[in-house]
Amino acid sequence: ARSPRFFYSGGNDSASKLAFLSNPRGFDTHVGCMELQLMDWNDVKEEGEERGGDSNDSVFTEMVEANLKTRRTLIHEVRQPKISGSEEDEGSTNENVASISFPGLFLMQLPTSCFIENGKYIVLTTQWGSVSKVITVSTEDG
Repeated sequence: ARSPRFFYSGGNDSASKLAFLSNPRGFDTHVGCMELQLMDWNDVKEEGEERGGDSNDSVFTEMVEANLKTRRTLIHEVRQPKISGSEEDEGSTNENVASISFPGLFLMQLPTSCFIENGKYIVLTTQWGSVSKVITVSTEDG
């Protein structure tokens, strides 16, 4: 995992969501296709505090590792983008750039302040063919 970004809800200092990039096959290239992951940070924090830990001890570290299993994938790795007008793309309502449907996430890191509209969306850029494109991703359903 890389490029962790927290969303702080209600204007307080308490993080409620954690977004980060990952790759199911590891990071063998600098800018390979990434997945966008999201987890509810409150669940991690509350469970660690119930066990009597704080963010600097091994109990908290164990809780984070356990909760990584409950993360949600907002955008999956795309192994082969579809070509616009092909049989695979038939009936698709997705946007195309240079006849290529969404090719996946190709970026080094998430923007520092990537959450907008009270944490409902994540804004980021990705390479889409030869174009750098700004996209918005729902934290509810990707």
